[in-house]
Amino acid sequence: TWDIVADIEKLRTHLGIDRWLVFGGSWGGTLALAYAETHPERVTEMVLRGVWLIRQAELDFEFSNGANWVFPEEWERFVAHIPPEERGDLVEAYYRRLRSDDAAVRRAAGQAWGRWESCKFSLLPNPLMTEDHQDTYADVLSLMECHFIHNRGWLDSDTQLLDGVDRIRHIPAVIVFGRYDLITPLKNGWDLKKAWPEAELVIVPDEGHAFNEPGIAAALVAATDYFVAA
Repeated sequence: TWDIVADIEKLRTHLGIDRWLVFGGSWGGTLALAYAETHPERVTEMVLRGVWLIRQAELDFEFSNGANWVFPEEWERFVAHIPPEERGDLVEAYYRRLRSDDAAVRRAAGQAWGRWESCKFSLLPNPLMTEDHQDTYADVLSLMECHFIHNRGWLDSDTQLLDGVDRIRHIPAVIVFGRYDLITPLKNGWDLKKAWPEAELVIVPDEGHAFNEPGIAAALVAATDYFVAA
């Protein structure tokens, strides 16, 4: 995370931008918070969507006991890819396979991981998203996601991003979450709002995690338009 934060700051310097609005969703929301908490003097406003705080409870919800209650059939497919003796830590088991020297092993694991991720991405099923994860991005996106999770975003503690909010509470911010987000659940936005009462939390009542769901997209455009006009 911190190498990427340093890269973002290098980009700002290279472009000759003194201060800027920081926008990010999901893992991008993680980076947006990490960047702002590191360089608050460079941030004018923030627009965040479906922020991933990388807490253990979030990982448990997605990879142990939580989302599987909503998608039991997809969960069984996801778990079935791993032998019973390795199912105590599915992230670790998938991580080994996604880094295998055997391309067939990597691709099969990538497809299985991608299917589990994509089935939860939007409120309503999106077959095109599932096919994308299983084909074009299976070897890259799945490994990238698993790598971030395996390393817990390289954060120093479970609550690091929430603990650092005091450094950015003066920055105007809008936080957008879909009510039925099963990848970065709404409790993330709720906890962030409690730590950051000055921020505006927008809960879209009929959407999930995807940035391009109509309600999520409209809320993000409204937030950026507001800051442009301010």
